[in-house]
Amino acid sequence: MIKYVISLITMDNLIKELEKIKKAKGLTYESIAHNLGISFNTVYRWIKGKNNPSHLAEDKIRDFINRS
Repeated sequence: MIKYVISLITMDNLIKELEKIKKAKGLTYESIAHNLGISFNTVYRWIKGKNNPSHLAEDKIRDFINRS
């Protein structure tokens, strides 16, 4: 059920959800980047709205959210 709900989240909400998990679990952008297999700069650009994740990255973010 959770995976289904997460798949309905828009890109903006996906990034907001990632931020919520970051704060709730005391994570850093570096640890999120490591878990997603991408660079810190990439995650930072998503959070700041400078870039959007690719479709592959979106899937990784959804998986990360579902695991968290």
